[in-house]
Amino acid sequence: MSTLQTAFRRRTGTLLRVEDLVTHFVTAGGVVRAVDGVTFSLDHGKRLGVVGESGCGKTILARSIMGLLPHRNVIRQGSVLFEGTELTTMSLKDRQKIWGAEMAMIFQDPMTSLNPVMKIGKQLAEPLRIHLGSSRENARAIVLKLLEDVGIPEPEKRFDQYAHELSGGMRQRIMIAMALACGPSVLFADEPTTALDVTVQAQILDLIEDQCREREMALVLVTHDLGVVAGHTDQIIVMYAGKIIEVAPTASLFSKMKMPYTEALFQSIPKLEDPSHTRLTAIGGRPPNLILPPEGCRFSPRCPYATDKCRTIEPELQAAEPDHLYACHHPVGSDRWSEVQVSLGRRPGGH
Repeated sequence: MSTLQTAFRRRTGTLLRVEDLVTHFVTAGGVVRAVDGVTFSLDHGKRLGVVGESGCGKTILARSIMGLLPHRNVIRQGSVLFEGTELTTMSLKDRQKIWGAEMAMIFQDPMTSLNPVMKIGKQLAEPLRIHLGSSRENARAIVLKLLEDVGIPEPEKRFDQYAHELSGGMRQRIMIAMALACGPSVLFADEPTTALDVTVQAQILDLIEDQCREREMALVLVTHDLGVVAGHTDQIIVMYAGKIIEVAPTASLFSKMKMPYTEALFQSIPKLEDPSHTRLTAIGGRPPNLILPPEGCRFSPRCPYATDKCRTIEPELQAAEPDHLYACHHPVGSDRWSEVQVSLGRRPGGH
């Protein structure tokens, strides 16, 4: 890591500021509102979790920030400020200078993200030679150290192998090494443990956290699993149908959650203390059509606490605490929530 990058890494304050970001896709059936007015900020060295069901817009949000979406049939609005520089109006050539060097992403499926006809070593060395101007010998030495850092056995051997010769866990570690190669300031991890067994999942999450701490990188961890972000983030954003519906420090979200949707996600996590073959709790209904989202609260058709107000008036984000925002007319702990809990034979007060 260069002296300049090291100095940059020690800075504090806002690294990334997303303001009213909109990403809509024009399709034959209508306009899909994948990301619909998202605002948040990320400070240097902080870890942010973005949580929600498949189709809620979290992956599109990450790719929109980095500018990795196609240009045709896409409606973009809003602002993305990275270190005070506006990214939404930046040319492709200038963006390419940032990709890998300042912003990097670990993609969901390494098998489709890695080049199948290029050896692992060459793929890892390429960004080093492009962004840092490393010589072939120096790049090789850095790559071997990266492979060692991410826990790849026999780095010299893996350097000359192809992606299909490696296990799923190794391929995901290669993706992490590739993202870390140039010492970016912020790392986006998009479902980094999908299709991995639970033991490897824990190893990969711990590896990402350790590398972010060691390199003083900010992290945006995108996942559908609240359990994944519980021990690996400082703050959590909960998304539903393209919108942020709750945002809070991680500890506060789990102890004082306000959104019924967040509560439903939490209840769907398998519990270790449950007996074997216990039926899993699922969220009723299905996510809304983002071409024609429902009026009012977009979660209202699936929410057990919904009233006519929820179905007609869209709730605005409001503060439960200065750093805990939620968008709900009848949040967890409200009179309506307690009334429904009693009718269901539950004891109000716990999750």
